[in-house]
Amino acid sequence: MTDKTFDNLPPAASVDVDASVPIQQGGVTYKATPAQVATAGAPMLDIAFTGTFTNPQPFQFTHIQFADQAEPEAGTWITAWPDMVGGGFAPDATLETLTVGGLAGIAASASIGYFDALTALSFPDLTRVTGTLNIGPLAVVADLDLGALEETSRSLDISGLPELPALVLTSFRQASGFNLIDNASLISASLPALENLGTGQFSIDCAALTTFSINSGVKRLGADITVIAPLNQASVDSLLVRLAALDGSGGTTSYDNQTVIIGGLSAAPGVSGAAAVVILQSRGCTVTTN
Repeated sequence: MTDKTFDNLPPAASVDVDASVPIQQGGVTYKATPAQVATAGAPMLDIAFTGTFTNPQPFQFTHIQFADQAEPEAGTWITAWPDMVGGGFAPDATLETLTVGGLAGIAASASIGYFDALTALSFPDLTRVTGTLNIGPLAVVADLDLGALEETSRSLDISGLPELPALVLTSFRQASGFNLIDNASLISASLPALENLGTGQFSIDCAALTTFSINSGVKRLGADITVIAPLNQASVDSLLVRLAALDGSGGTTSYDNQTVIIGGLSAAPGVSGAAAVVILQSRGCTVTTN
């Protein structure tokens, strides 16, 4: 067993400050340096993975807010590297699963992709990203956990996950934009907590997506909407009704003068959807459906 240390990271970012409980994978033990062990009690990330790393310094993050902090405080956010891509995160092709616990926020844009053997990815404590969060491409990920994510200050983009069958963003409340592109096996997607989507792009293009829903209590959708997917009629109607309900009352922002495209192999609107189209058109929206 070979020992390697995280001596490239500040003490507050130590993955495991208890050297008696090191991370052991692929014949390599990753553990804290003596200086990091001396900082026991500092916030920690709880990282678990299967497979192996070729890089002796694999865990580097930028502007971390740890999960035991209600809000970031001066001195508690570290600066290193925001993206888990290619040479930055530098896993080898045998990294199979990855869970990063204890990470509550990233004060930068972040990208997570190009892990060719990764089947499961989990950030169980991540609540916010003050930038764009890009997930993908991830060729064989079938299990994606972003259940705690509440907001991104820019877009949330989940694209290029051809094996992902379903997506439920349980806590996701707001972002500038939302893009769900080229996820070939995705059948259902839901944003049950969505409240506010800004003026960034709202685009869905997934060849198998039949069911899509957003929170019935959404308050603002500020962008044009394009959906290219085989949505069923219930999903088409639900989306159109949600848009029509954004009329400026009850704390909503009126959805006016926007372009809505629900195309591909989507079903034609039913009675409720057709009525919603009329309402949207009366508010200056251009609506195209099948």
